[in-house]
Amino acid sequence: MKSPLVSIVIPTHNRPTLAARAVESALAQSYRNIEVHVVDDGSPPPFVPESASVKLTRHEVALGVCASRNAGLTAAHGELVTFLDDDDMLDPSMIEKSVAALNESTLKPPVAVLSGMRWVLDNGTETQITKPPRELKRGSKWFLEPIPADCSFSTQNTLVVPRQVITAIGGFDQNLRSHEHLDLFLRLNAVCSLVGIQEPLYFFRQHAGARLTKNLATRAQSMDYAIRKHYAILEGNRRKLAHLLSATGAAYLRAGNRWPAIWFTLRGIASDPLRTRNWYYFLAAVVGHKPSRFIKSILQQ
Repeated sequence: MKSPLVSIVIPTHNRPTLAARAVESALAQSYRNIEVHVVDDGSPPPFVPESASVKLTRHEVALGVCASRNAGLTAAHGELVTFLDDDDMLDPSMIEKSVAALNESTLKPPVAVLSGMRWVLDNGTETQITKPPRELKRGSKWFLEPIPADCSFSTQNTLVVPRQVITAIGGFDQNLRSHEHLDLFLRLNAVCSLVGIQEPLYFFRQHAGARLTKNLATRAQSMDYAIRKHYAILEGNRRKLAHLLSATGAAYLRAGNRWPAIWFTLRGIASDPLRTRNWYYFLAAVVGHKPSRFIKSILQQ
């Protein structure tokens, strides 16, 4: 591998100032064998990069972040590819250290790399740092695997992966508007080893603006779809399945859909009846969201 071309794909929609900052962080990489490709997902007006070196694809109608990432993946020429959200930033050494980790890895190929992620507020205040698992061998089951307490699966945005590998598994599932990384990594880890860099090299921006993860109805529907899609593998870990089922029910409840909330939380109890939180979610769904605070206080006691 040595010094391969790395494609940095940046999907964007109607956030020109933030997207310009993301592009700047990509162009500022210490590793120079890169190409930066922006996919403008129907922004009004169209996004225009300041640098002529940035490649641009535009959707006239917004198709969603997964479709935009896949469009960038199709247009990319790099041996490796990474995806940078338009409201986030890369550390200047991110690509250099990721390539070095891949060159040094002794895991069974193909190998992709994750790095730590620094979570920051609008004012620059750091709220947390999440570190990926140090390694997950090819054939593992991503977040269903046990990892050390100081590691987290919440570093998916930092992925640097061989382009042919992610293309071969179909890229991002465009049916998902949220939780797309859960689906991607369950498919990816089955055919690709993962090595983790503990140093935070990706800046995840927590801001007051629009994020798909804040749309509760979208979250619930996407979690519902992901559970159905991967039910066979999730069934092998009843505790994780129960957590996802109950969390889906809670999202439906917060979105105002009580009957799906009751159904999913009840399934969560069936999967793991000893987990107190599953019962809280179920009771909250039965009585409604506002009275659920009283129920939670009883369960805590």
